[in-house]
Amino acid sequence: MEIKQKYQLSKVVKILEVVLYEEDKFQSDKDYHYQDKAFYEYALKLVHNGLFNILAELDFENEAFLILDEVTMTLSDVMKETQHVYRYSVIDEKGEHKHTTDRKGHVIGMLEWALDYIVGNIEVEEL
Repeated sequence: MEIKQKYQLSKVVKILEVVLYEEDKFQSDKDYHYQDKAFYEYALKLVHNGLFNILAELDFENEAFLILDEVTMTLSDVMKETQHVYRYSVIDEKGEHKHTTDRKGHVIGMLEWALDYIVGNIEVEEL
């Protein structure tokens, strides 16, 4: 990745971190309420667009391209979903546990996955 793409990716990762872990900053800076589903839908679109813009400048053979492409496509699929209830399973040492969540919980979970997947597979610079 070039310096410009690394910087852009750092900005996207920072947005994810603020949205997920420092929500008070957004609550005071924006006209969104932290509990509103619209806040997370907006964050989902913002992150998707940021990653899409980075992808447009990366080489297709680049490993970072493959990782960011997977995240971008997954977030695109999430934006198209219209369900009100989402079902998922968590598997741990005690077995499989089935859960349900609403749209807001699903979007939060997918944003957390995106953040973990990006920082776990690509070296991201601190801003």
